[in-house]
Amino acid sequence: MLFKKKDKNTAPKKEIVSNANENKVLDSDFVYIQKDKKIHDVNFSGKPTTFFGDAMRRFVKNKSSVVASVILLTLVGMAIIVPFANGNDIETNVDSSKYLPPKWFEVNGSGFMDGTKNVTDIPCYNNAGKAMSDDTPNSELTPNEYLLSAIIGDMNVKTISSSYSSPYGYGGYVSLKPNTHTSNAVYSSAKGTWNNDKSYDFTLNYDFNGDLINQENAGKVSSSYRILANVYFNGDKESATTAVLKDWSTDFGTNTITNLNTLMKSAYVGENPIGSSYSASFSIELKTVDDTVSLYPSLFIKNFYISSTAAEEEAKTVSITKLGFTDANELLTRGNSDIAATKARAWTWRGANNPGAKDIHQKTASFRYDCYAAAFGEDSYTFTSNDVQSFIDKGYMTYTWTNKKGQATTPGEFHLTELGETYCPIREVKSQTYDTHFGVEQKELNCTRSLYRYDYYKGYITKCESPKYFFGTDHYGHDFFKLAFSGLLTSLGLGFFASLINITIGLIWGAISGYFGGWTDMIMERFTEILGGMPWIVVMTLIVLFLGSNFWTFLLALCLTGWIGMSSETRSQFYRFKGREYVLASRTLGASDGRLIFKHILPNGIGTIITSAILMIPSVIFTEANISYLLPGTLAFSGSQSFGITLSNAQADIQYYPYLIVSVSIVMILLMISFNLFGNGLRDAFNPSLKGSDN
Repeated sequence: MLFKKKDKNTAPKKEIVSNANENKVLDSDFVYIQKDKKIHDVNFSGKPTTFFGDAMRRFVKNKSSVVASVILLTLVGMAIIVPFANGNDIETNVDSSKYLPPKWFEVNGSGFMDGTKNVTDIPCYNNAGKAMSDDTPNSELTPNEYLLSAIIGDMNVKTISSSYSSPYGYGGYVSLKPNTHTSNAVYSSAKGTWNNDKSYDFTLNYDFNGDLINQENAGKVSSSYRILANVYFNGDKESATTAVLKDWSTDFGTNTITNLNTLMKSAYVGENPIGSSYSASFSIELKTVDDTVSLYPSLFIKNFYISSTAAEEEAKTVSITKLGFTDANELLTRGNSDIAATKARAWTWRGANNPGAKDIHQKTASFRYDCYAAAFGEDSYTFTSNDVQSFIDKGYMTYTWTNKKGQATTPGEFHLTELGETYCPIREVKSQTYDTHFGVEQKELNCTRSLYRYDYYKGYITKCESPKYFFGTDHYGHDFFKLAFSGLLTSLGLGFFASLINITIGLIWGAISGYFGGWTDMIMERFTEILGGMPWIVVMTLIVLFLGSNFWTFLLALCLTGWIGMSSETRSQFYRFKGREYVLASRTLGASDGRLIFKHILPNGIGTIITSAILMIPSVIFTEANISYLLPGTLAFSGSQSFGITLSNAQADIQYYPYLIVSVSIVMILLMISFNLFGNGLRDAFNPSLKGSDN
């Protein structure tokens, strides 16, 4: 600014030119304000930038795209690093490691990523080897298929009642019911040897619950029972006889029949039986007294057993006592083939429905369980002499074989070395087995085995310590974290190659079609319409059927029509920009078609094209995952694991082990969202219309 107008108070009055009817500005109205200053050019304070630099500056200001790119780079990096850095074996089945929950933290009992799970209502058995009862203390209970050493805290034990017999049940009643009103229901024991040369007698004890009968029949049906003894003297069917021990009666409750031996012998008509023993069985027979109603009677049998006046230890030698039962559940769980002399035998029925159960008791436990302590703790295991020698050769231990033929002999001298304290799977030798077969020695050690040390010795895990599986393990005992990212690596490779091929073909095809137009465009568009009209799933299925299912055939199926979308996008961008003034000016100056395409038109449409190109990678991954998940077994990549195959394998366990599919689904969600946000950020960054903008 060189001049400034004078103040009105000091400026002289303006001269008015009346004939021009307008004010005339005089030189005396202004004064110099920069008369003594030097004026020169000022250097730019900023730095020159390129198109790419300007695009990156705008991309960095898009916070969501930056976060997405970080997540995306992390997932891609893990897909590359994890399969190679994680040495856990995902080829060999490891039964001890099946279905382990995710573990990120040490056990804290919260159940959140600490390798524990909440277990409820697991049937228990008596670990003291005694019969179960309502009075069995919790200290003697072990939940079925669970280790006491891996249970965290105390068990919550409760007793439940059921109408079904169970290997873990006890007590209750056997329910006997006839098939019809006109037939009797008969429940019979197996034969047993009756010792006839004893000076003492036997008593039959039984308990038929009348209260349950009244409850079930509601007073509408009356029934009566009788008890028979089927006696076979000398094992001869011709000399068999039946003794009625209790005739038709409605005397329910706890009862006894004394002088049992005398009653059975007196039933025989003729000469006295020869020999000191005979065979006998017992039958309980039920009939309907009132057949005018539709309901059938039921008999609820709590126990039916023989006792003796002799000392308890002497009575145990009488095999007839094994024919009865004191526990209804135990009777119902006997097998028909169980005829060992030291075990009870099964009962049979006729004219009756399959005997049911009533009020069977069972103890169940609920607790928090450390799955990793159970999977990588200690158990009993038999090692061969080759295994033992391998440990000795590695310097883990020393052992002296006693070489004494026989079973379960006293073990020899065993010692763990300093190295073996860390790595040797054998922690204690319990017994030694030495034998020979056809002149070949067979030596084995029954030992206490450390499971995680054994898994390390076999190469299933990479460190000689109890592992942590971030995503848990599957039904093969494989590390699902490694499986997921190994599959992701395969799927990313598939997406990258498919996208690269489709982008290249689509750019060339769309650029030619959009740039030249006319008949060229018409012919090329008709071809793409015909090709695009073919259902892709049909094309993929035909290729897989004829060429086999592997990585390259699926890539071919993806690329056969996958470039059409990119071609259409490129064509629309060329139609949008090829008529612009700067293109016409460049053409006037003699620019070649190639220069116009790649220098002037394509860079202006690169934003939308880049977005489509970036989104093509997750689209390929999602397509492969959908096919593998919805059509299990359709794709197989020659033994390699894809992300879709990982999802497909996990869906079978979604009901009981949902963490498997949840973990890979989270990875899939992060991947899709990150690719979308990353692609949108690149689209805005490479948009030429936003060049120089701070938005």
